[in-house]
Amino acid sequence: MKYILSFYLLSISFLFSTFQLNAQQSLGFGFKTGLNFSQLNGDFEEFESHNSNVGFHIGAGINYNFVDNFGARLEFSFEQKGTKYKYLGTSDFKINDLRERAWTFKDGELDLAVNITNTYISFPISLFAKYKKFEISGGVGVSFLTSTKGTGDFIYEGSGSSDFNSNVNLTSDQIFQIEADYKKDDAGETDIALSAHSLITGQEAVSFARIQNAYWDFDADNEVKKFNSTDFFIHGGLSYFFNKGLFIGGKVIYSLADVTNNNSDKLQGTLTDTGELMFSDAKHGYLTTQIAIGFNF
Repeated sequence: MKYILSFYLLSISFLFSTFQLNAQQSLGFGFKTGLNFSQLNGDFEEFESHNSNVGFHIGAGINYNFVDNFGARLEFSFEQKGTKYKYLGTSDFKINDLRERAWTFKDGELDLAVNITNTYISFPISLFAKYKKFEISGGVGVSFLTSTKGTGDFIYEGSGSSDFNSNVNLTSDQIFQIEADYKKDDAGETDIALSAHSLITGQEAVSFARIQNAYWDFDADNEVKKFNSTDFFIHGGLSYFFNKGLFIGGKVIYSLADVTNNNSDKLQGTLTDTGELMFSDAKHGYLTTQIAIGFNF
């Protein structure tokens, strides 16, 4: 990854020095906006799946022509990437009650769905070549994560226990909502003001918040950050120009970095023998298809 960063920084330095030497003759500017269709790829658990998520992008760029039909481009864009996450199958499960006591469930059935949207500031650089009304481009880029949020719900059917009380059963009647901020939420955080599912175990009522945050099943002392702050990528695209300025285009963007943090990328299917979370060491990256309309000056 350090070689990619070095290449990117060298490319930026070269472009800026070229811009300064020939600014008046060969510089142009442009902007574009459109949709992103992104999906998280990598090795996943048996009952886990990821489907395409739709976001948007908007950005501007500086174009430099070496000759009439060949040049380089530096862009700045604000864009959304994400995934529609689904887990449906056998699962070991942890959840804290409103008294912040941990409950462990074994071999139950988990039905969990979360729509995750991550927002990045991206800096692609590319070379482009034009032929008649068509332009082909390709290059590398870096993105910096600015926000990461998810909404969804889950149902768990199974029997759980704690170190201090008898078993409690969760059923499909108890639907939990997820309102996650993967950048700001704390591990094991529970808001006692939220409405709750109250279940009877022995002589005691046990209550679980109906709305859970990003890290509801983590221990309070865990350091959590589901997504890494930086992504490096390669990209290639094709555009069609209606005239010298107005164009439509498509681009494919492929992540080279692992966008998930292995220390917080939990496995939904299993816990350790002592009831602790287990984490994935797999690499995950985005595959994004981008469509856009824009104008060059």
